[in-house]
Amino acid sequence: MFCFYKSKAQAIHKSHSSQLVGSESWTGAKEKKYEQICKCIVHTIDQIEAGWTMAREARHRKPIMHFVATLLALFILAWIGNRVNNFFLAYAVSTFVLLLPGLQRKGLLKEVAGQVTNKLREVMKGKDYMKKAE
Repeated sequence: MFCFYKSKAQAIHKSHSSQLVGSESWTGAKEKKYEQICKCIVHTIDQIEAGWTMAREARHRKPIMHFVATLLALFILAWIGNRVNNFFLAYAVSTFVLLLPGLQRKGLLKEVAGQVTNKLREVMKGKDYMKKAE
């Protein structure tokens, strides 16, 4: 799809470049610079596509890591939004509420809740032990 748009852009450029820039002012140096800019744009688009593909694959291969990365990215965006406007708390709560069904479906919510409960039991047991020792 990208190649289609690239070829169309080149065709438009060749047909209208003489109207935009006089043919006598178009030099080899300008042509080189134009090619460098085009290569840079294509390279950037390729990197974006590769990053998007990697993120989609990570969603299936490592769902917990994908969740953490997504949550971190959303929190960073929320922090930026907080610096501009004071909606960080509303954004964090709405993000958590929107992610809640997926967490519950994957069983991560039960797993994390179980870990937190076990940790609290250990802490409470430690406090009870300290009371008995005194």
